Amino acid sequence: MVINILIEKEKKSARHTGYFLLCESCKEEIYGPEDGAIKYTKWKKGIAKGFKHSNNCKSKREIEIFGFVRDFLPNSVVEEQKEIIKDNGRCYYYDICIEDLKIIIEINGNYWHANPKIYNKEDIIKYPFGEVKANDIWKKDKAKTTEAEKNGYKVFTVWEDVDYVNHLQFLKEY
Repeated sequence: MVINILIEKEKKSARHTGYFLLCESCKEEIYGPEDGAIKYTKWKKGIAKGFKHSNNCKSKREIEIFGFVRDFLPNSVVEEQKEIIKDNGRCYYYDICIEDLKIIIEINGNYWHANPKIYNKEDIIKYPFGEVKANDIWKKDKAKTTEAEKNGYKVFTVWEDVDYVNHLQFLKEY
């Protein structure tokens, strides 16, 4: 299920020339390589699917799951985003946090996170900024999960092809 679409178009203005990317989730224009704002120089005219340009730009599925969790746990504080900063200054952002229960829910797209049920470790995922092996994506996701666990959180992942209502029934335990 593709939620966000980034469209590249030619545009000229007083400050920018070249291409801009339009995020379909929040409708913000992000100007292309000629102004140095982003590193999508490998992109060609066309459509890239599933990309969110910032951590504040939520997919429809994330919004649905956030609403479900908030309604399911009316007495808990459910945050739309949790930031954990490591000692080295590296920040990790998590999709949903239930702070009082120390639970983090990550919503992973099958393509962008190379769902292991679909991809092999050597498969190549084409991101706008380049190509990445599925195994490298898994290592990055594991490091993110490990950091949350070091900070006392339980981390649950919801994949895009999963019925989240049934998948999140574990919340009844809390």
